[in-house]
Amino acid sequence: MTGTSLKSTRIVAAATSLLFAASALAQSAPERISVRVAQAEAPAANQATHSDTAEEKTLVLELAPTTDEATDALIMRLVAEAREEEATKVSDSEASAKIKSKAVQQALKLRGSRYRYGGSSRGGFDCSGFTQYVYKRMGVNLPHSSAAQFKCGEPVARKDLKPGDLVFFGRGSRYVGHVGIYIGDDKFVHASNPSRGVVVDSLSSKYYASRYRGARRVRE
Repeated sequence: MTGTSLKSTRIVAAATSLLFAASALAQSAPERISVRVAQAEAPAANQATHSDTAEEKTLVLELAPTTDEATDALIMRLVAEAREEEATKVSDSEASAKIKSKAVQQALKLRGSRYRYGGSSRGGFDCSGFTQYVYKRMGVNLPHSSAAQFKCGEPVARKDLKPGDLVFFGRGSRYVGHVGIYIGDDKFVHASNPSRGVVVDSLSSKYYASRYRGARRVRE
């Protein structure tokens, strides 16, 4: 379910709860109570830069003055809680993006670390030990093998790469023997080899472009 669908579901659920409350309270309060969910779509011009139409939804409570202050207070509290929940809820994609951003920051802090076969600590990393170490700090457990990591998460086309995605390399069409973390601008950080350690390289460089095998997006 997309973030937009989730928001719509929550809005409807909140409005339904309020209508139930209003219906129950109407027996003791003669005033007319109604709840309206207003939706404003972003201008069509914005659709060129957003995959989903931007939406702004507002819960509006309309009620005539009532002599029952307790009833008013209850309804106002329900509206406030619905608004607060909608305002503070972070979509799954936004939360994932924050984790990936932290992963990139963590990875870049390790530049200059030495390469060590089988290593997965600050004492030294091999390629999959490096990605495993970084993502473990984000609460994501990855196997200590580039081939095994290539089976984690979901495949991502190169044109759709985002910072934090795992990028894989190898010799031959099916062999995967190296992994790094994409950081944006066609670059990735990885534990390269014993002579270079943890460095940043370009996906477009002749060496890595010819060995690129794909990318995966892991979920927390």
